Amino acid sequence: MKPILFLLFLSVSVILLLPIHSYGQTTSKNEIAIKVSFANDTDQPYTISLNPQETYTLSQSYSWVRDQNSRFNLQSYSMDNGPYQPIDRVSRGNFTLDVPTDTSHSIAFIAVPQYPIEVNGTSGAIFNPTSPTSDNWFDEGSDIKISTPYTMELGQHYREQLEGWSVDDGSSSQITTQDNGTFTTTPIHVSGPHSIDFIYNPQYYVNVISEFGHIEGTGWYDSGTTATISVKPTQDFPVGHTFEGWQGIENSSNSIDIVVNSPRVFTAVWKTDYSPIIVTGAIIVGSTVGIIIFRKRRRGVSVQSKTESNEKVLERVEIKPIKTDQVDDVYTKELSAYIFQKSIEKLDTFQSSGILSLQRHAKLKEEITQDK
Repeated sequence: MKPILFLLFLSVSVILLLPIHSYGQTTSKNEIAIKVSFANDTDQPYTISLNPQETYTLSQSYSWVRDQNSRFNLQSYSMDNGPYQPIDRVSRGNFTLDVPTDTSHSIAFIAVPQYPIEVNGTSGAIFNPTSPTSDNWFDEGSDIKISTPYTMELGQHYREQLEGWSVDDGSSSQITTQDNGTFTTTPIHVSGPHSIDFIYNPQYYVNVISEFGHIEGTGWYDSGTTATISVKPTQDFPVGHTFEGWQGIENSSNSIDIVVNSPRVFTAVWKTDYSPIIVTGAIIVGSTVGIIIFRKRRRGVSVQSKTESNEKVLERVEIKPIKTDQVDDVYTKELSAYIFQKSIEKLDTFQSSGILSLQRHAKLKEEITQDK
């Protein structure tokens, strides 16, 4: 009986163990694997084990450190040895990919090395072409150019003017200065990190103001340079002007040298000079008097001629002499009125042609009228 009982127990034990072993094999066969690798060994490969029919989203960093001077950035991926699909490139965050779990898959990524390009000395730098990751990192082996304005306006009458540029603290390349536009560097090959320095020089605006005369010296000057400002008087008519100096400056010379270390304004001071209109009046008076004397003499000759030829007629005529001072008073009044009228006409002409402003025209007209 004992051998029979032993065989019966052994048979029951085998039957009970068979289902347990089969279940273990089924679970192992149903597991799937997602194998992730990187071309050119840009990162370590890894495998993800999943149960079938699970929803799975693969997440991979867009960028990761290569060394202290460079990084890797995702460029494309391939699934199950298929064609590589481009990835919209950004510098930060994670790229995600929904992977089906009906069976095992292999995912391969291509990442490219990138280097930073540091730009100093300007706030208006433009990369051409722009970075593929929309920052200042560029793919290894690419060529770029950098543009920057010739001038940067920093305030009223204050700016900086581009003078040169250098790569990685090398020798500076001089630049022909221009007031407008943009300077662009020669191509820079990205084989490592680069530092680009643009050299700007501060400039200040000097403004020379004068109501009369011809001015010189207005413009932009490098900080610390010497500027010569001057004004040359012109022949004004009918009223002249005499240069007296510069507002706020003791030096009365019409040409001075100043060191430019800030924006400056220089205003010329003038004194009204009526000598031109007086000279003109004297000329008119002299000419008029000469004409009067000439006419008097001709009239005297004519009267004398008539007297000699018509003595009998003249004997019957009573001639009353005219006083000289009476004649002078009449012509002086007429001459004064003539000069006044011509002066007013000349002022009106200067105002209408733009030589005199309305305010200046009114002031001079008032002064001439008062003098009259």
